[in-house]
Amino acid sequence: MDPAYRFCGQPLSPAELELIVALVHRYPRLSRNELAHTVCEWLDWHRPNGGLKTAECRLLLEQLHERTLIGLPTLRQGRPRGAGTAVSQSCVSCPSWGTMNSGSRGMTRLCPGVTTTGVTTVCA
Repeated sequence: MDPAYRFCGQPLSPAELELIVALVHRYPRLSRNELAHTVCEWLDWHRPNGGLKTAECRLLLEQLHERTLIGLPTLRQGRPRGAGTAVSQSCVSCPSWGTMNSGSRGMTRLCPGVTTTGVTTVCA
């Protein structure tokens, strides 16, 4: 076993590495975060507070990918870091603020003339 394969300072056993390779091969459509989360669950990699070591596992998966031991899915397009949804104050004071719109992401309150630009909702 190559001692370069470590997780949180501990060397990976051949069985752990084999499980990771099999998981990635068996579930190629999972995102990198979903794969890391699943590996942590299967190998019982938890923090002292009980949370999974998903971030550390994702780094390990990326190292294994760079060394061509596994093939990770391409990165998916997501929201830019720090992006959020904003509603202008004029929407909150609008008389029809209570109108509910059922969209694909659940119930949202819309003001007449609302336009969506990226992830920011602006009242027109």
